[in-house]
Amino acid sequence: MFTFNRKWFEKRTMQRWVNQSFKLNAIQEKASNEKKKRVVFNVSGRMFETWESNLNKHPDTLLGSEEKELYYNHSKKEYFFDRDPNLFRFILNYYR
Repeated sequence: MFTFNRKWFEKRTMQRWVNQSFKLNAIQEKASNEKKKRVVFNVSGRMFETWESNLNKHPDTLLGSEEKELYYNHSKKEYFFDRDPNLFRFILNYYR
């Protein structure tokens, strides 16, 4: 005779719900990341990354304006600044 195992059913249902939630989050994150553009900075050999949308919040600054294109290295696809990387992290944090 068949007996209904409630605990097994609840666990299985929860697992399916969690798996679907993770899949939905991954799809949404991928879609939002495709719209965003990642920007790479090489500051005296130390690499930094941020989203272009973070920089665009401050258009009157060097990193937020088109003036930063003067420092773009097309072969490496990064911006190079010969500055102190220990201080640059604070500058980049301001943009975030």
